[in-house]
Amino acid sequence: MNIKKSKELIRCKYCGFVRENKIMSNRFCTAYECGNFESPYYKSLLNVDPMGNKLHRISWQGCIYGERRLVK
Repeated sequence: MNIKKSKELIRCKYCGFVRENKIMSNRFCTAYECGNFESPYYKSLLNVDPMGNKLHRISWQGCIYGERRLVK
């Protein structure tokens, strides 16, 4: 019997696929988006709340397709 180990949830703020979105950024707030093709959040802004307000930090929970970024 093969049991696949389920991948853990990687929070967006720790994910290596997060990238800056220069179109939605302004001088007061930097916008971040998901850059992972496999993720259901692909190209979604990650520092926006459900009401559409920009936040200064990434607030999304993440997904199983994320990869933890390396800390330098």
